[in-house]
Amino acid sequence: MNLLWYTLERQELPQLLMSEITPSLNGRTTPTFGNSGVAIGMNESSRPPIAAVTLVGERKAELFSWLSTYAEHVFPLTQFCRVCSVEDWTDLKLQTYKESTIGTVHPIWSSLVLGEMLGQADAELDVSGVPLARAAACFSFAIARTSLLYPEQTDAEATCIKRMEAVERDSRFTRRHINVGALKKIWSTALTLQEVPHESFNFLDTVIQIVSAVSKKAARLLTSNQYLLSDSAEERVIGFDAVVDTFFGMRNSDAVGREGGAVALAAASLLVGRGTSHIQLLAPATKAFPEVLVWYGLLAGVLGPRSWDKAWMQKTKGIEKALRQFFHPDEPVMADLCWPEYEWLSQTYDSLEVLSTTPKTALRSLAIELLPGVDCQFRLIGQEPNSLINEELILMESPTPVRAPLIADDTIELALDLITQVQQLLQPQRNTRPTQPALFDNESPSKPQRPARRKSGDKSNKDKTLG
Repeated sequence: MNLLWYTLERQELPQLLMSEITPSLNGRTTPTFGNSGVAIGMNESSRPPIAAVTLVGERKAELFSWLSTYAEHVFPLTQFCRVCSVEDWTDLKLQTYKESTIGTVHPIWSSLVLGEMLGQADAELDVSGVPLARAAACFSFAIARTSLLYPEQTDAEATCIKRMEAVERDSRFTRRHINVGALKKIWSTALTLQEVPHESFNFLDTVIQIVSAVSKKAARLLTSNQYLLSDSAEERVIGFDAVVDTFFGMRNSDAVGREGGAVALAAASLLVGRGTSHIQLLAPATKAFPEVLVWYGLLAGVLGPRSWDKAWMQKTKGIEKALRQFFHPDEPVMADLCWPEYEWLSQTYDSLEVLSTTPKTALRSLAIELLPGVDCQFRLIGQEPNSLINEELILMESPTPVRAPLIADDTIELALDLITQVQQLLQPQRNTRPTQPALFDNESPSKPQRPARRKSGDKSNKDKTLG
C-alpha cells in the first residue's frame, strides 16, 4: 500500500471526499489524530489521490453524529472509502498487510458453507438448485473469510463471532434457522481439522473419529449398527433408518443430546452413500434439526472431493471462488456499512427506517463488513418474500406505484344518471307518433274505415262484376 495519512477538521471531511479540496499539509506514513479524532489515508498511487481509508478513534460517535446531521450526502462514509477503527487497524496489522489474493482453500470451508446454505433455507433439500449468492449471507462464510485473511491473528475469529452475535440480537433483522451459538462447536472443529491433509483420511475411520470427538455416545450408536457398516447399499439404508429411530426415541431423555444426534445423523447419511450422494435421507430430520446439514458439510469437507458427487462438487467450487476474492485494505468496500458505522447506528437508533433507507446493494438485505474484507449479509425484518410488511414498505418497494383514482366516486355516479336519462329520451315513445291528415273533409283521420266483412254470397257477385 502507498497510503499517506492526513489529519483534518471534520468540516473539511465532506469536501475532501467530494474531491472539492486537497489536503494542505504533508502526509505522514503513520496515522495521526487531531481534534476531530479521524485520520484519512490517501492513496497516492492514483491521480489525483483519493481517500482510501478513514480511521476513527474514541470520538467516532461525535464524528458520525455530525456527519449524519450536517453532511447527510456523505454519510455513511462507506460509500466513499473503508471505515475502520484504530483497534482493528492495529490488531490486524493492516498497515503492513501485503497479501492481496488467497491461495488454496481447504475443502472443509466451502463444504461447510454449503451445508449452512442448505440448513438456513426454507426450500426443499436440493443441492443443485440452491443459489450461490446465498453463501455471502452465511455465518460460516464470514468465519471462513476471517480464517483465510488473518491466519496468524488468533483473536480475529473471536472478534468476528462476537460481532455476528451482536447483529443477531438486533431485532431489526430476521431470525435464522441456525444461530451462531449452534455453529460455534462446528467452527472450532473445522479450525482444527483444516490443518490436516484430507488425502490421508480413511473414510470410515475418519467419520467415526470425528463423531466420537463430538459425542462418544453418538459414535457408539454408529459402530453398534452392523447394517450401517455393511458393504450392501440396501442394508446401509436399513441401518440409517435404525439410527433415525434410535435417535428420535432417545432425544427426549438426553441420552445422546441434540448436538450428538445431529452429527450422528449426518455421519449415517454419508456412510450410506459412502459420500454425498444420499443427502436426501436427511430431509425429514432437517425440519427439526437444521444444523444437521452443517455437520454434514463439515464431514464431507474433511473427507475431501473424492467423496463428493457432481452437484456437491459444482456448488463447493463456486463457493471456493467467492472465498478467494481479492482483498486489500485500500481497495473499495463492497459492503453497505463498515462495522464502526453499523455499531454507532445500532446503539443510537432503534427504528427500522434507519437501516432500510441506508444505500444498499440488495433491496431486502444489509451487508455489513464485520472485519476488513469480511462481509456478511443480514435480511431486514419484514422483507421475506411471503411475509406481511407495513404499508410504507409496500409503497416504497412496489414495482408499480399505487395511484389515487383520477375521478371521484360521486362524479361517476352522477355521470351514470345522466347517461340513463339521455337513453330514455332517445327511446321511441308510444301514442306520440303524428298522424297523417285526411285528404278529404268527410274522412276521419282518427278512425279509418275498415272494409266490410265478405259474406259467403259475395263471391258470385264479385265474379259477375268481373265478368
